[in-house]
Amino acid sequence: MQPTSTIPASLRSAFDRIARDVEGAVADLARMLTLDTAFLGTSYAGFADLLEELLAPFALETRRVSVLGPLWHVPPAARRCGNE
Repeated sequence: MQPTSTIPASLRSAFDRIARDVEGAVADLARMLTLDTAFLGTSYAGFADLLEELLAPFALETRRVSVLGPLWHVPPAARRCGNE
């Protein structure tokens, strides 16, 4: 962990809370990892909901960005990375 003096004030309370409750932070991380966030996963909204919930106590500004499918969809032929 960084020395406290190099942590921006806006994040200091979050770092302090993690340091005080490492087990809770690990439990929160486990909650994040159990959601399907694969490229075509179905839990983007659920993951965003969870992050907003976990960040709420710190009064950090959050912004959810939703991108329409046609803007991020990759055709099957383009998914090949030359590893055939």
